Amino acid sequence: MGRILLPLADIFDVKNIVGLTLSESQAKWINNLSNPRIEARLESWKDHDPQSQYDSIISIGAFEFFAKLGLSAEEKIKSIGSFSPGVTVRSGSKATYTLQTVVDANSLTEDFHSLITKQIFPETDSPQLLEIAKSCVQIFEPVLIPNGRDDYSRTLHAWQTKLNENRDRCA
Repeated sequence: MGRILLPLADIFDVKNIVGLTLSESQAKWINNLSNPRIEARLESWKDHDPQSQYDSIISIGAFEFFAKLGLSAEEKIKSIGSFSPGVTVRSGSKATYTLQTVVDANSLTEDFHSLITKQIFPETDSPQLLEIAKSCVQIFEPVLIPNGRDDYSRTLHAWQTKLNENRDRCA
């Protein structure tokens, strides 16, 4: 999360940035940056009650946790869709919503599929694009759907390399 918040403040001159995370170390790292424009809160989006509406909301890596293994397609759509009303309540009618998520990890190479499903996002079942669309089509207007597979492949490769280098420390 910190890597997206810093450019928002430094490059795009966003004045007030609030990041929500369930990771204590991530919140601490971001808050230790001592950037007065950026605040990380150790808080679930479900519990978040902002003082005013946001102009923009960015979701990174949340949908992977809504789509659990064993859910039917309909249950997965309902679970993913539970996030959308919260976004609309917390944002104005002209707000932008950016979603970054792994879509259908089954389309990745076997090495990366195994890394995602067994080590990074265990117990998840990455949603298919159609499931995401069905979960929020009544609320949002999709504007752009880029495929960052090559970028994410580089990210996964870096994660796998670091994991392998530090496996003894993680045990």
